Amino acid sequence: WDTSAHAGTPVSCATCHADQVHFEVKVTPAGDYRNKAEFCLQCHGNMVADFRMPFRHRVLEGQMACNDCHDPHAGFEAKGWNGMNETCLECHTEMSGPFVFEHEAVSGEDCTTCHKPHGSMHDKLLTSDGNTLCLQCHYGADFNSDGSFAIGDQAHGGLLGAEGRCYDCHIEVHGSNVDHTFRN
Repeated sequence: WDTSAHAGTPVSCATCHADQVHFEVKVTPAGDYRNKAEFCLQCHGNMVADFRMPFRHRVLEGQMACNDCHDPHAGFEAKGWNGMNETCLECHTEMSGPFVFEHEAVSGEDCTTCHKPHGSMHDKLLTSDGNTLCLQCHYGADFNSDGSFAIGDQAHGGLLGAEGRCYDCHIEVHGSNVDHTFRN
């Protein structure tokens, strides 16, 4: 409890468990809701908008519960090494590696560097559209004024125009066992 997000707040055991113990009821009991998430959303109403984004984890639909990722009694660090990534990788095992060719961003950051875990306007729960996100790191002085956009000795001018996204070609962005450019 001491490492949880609830520690140091006015939340006590009775706030959430009033239906199970003899305390004044402060919230509607979990059993009165269609799904478990609605119980948490009584206090965490700011998350509702995220769960209504076009790309989201299906929490409001009851396909997931808040406690699939969050332990209300402990913080992420209680789950061990790099708690955020470990939590995400429990379901997204294909992203865990190890890979022969590791994407440096994946090994040095947590998942929320690129992804919004509750919901996003961008597919794959990305924090911004694919090209904007990738070009935050993969932008160099060799971006030419003639539109050739050289990245890694490869002209990308025609590839990044219109609707092209970096991960249309570089599909194994977390890492690859086959190609150092993360292509299939």
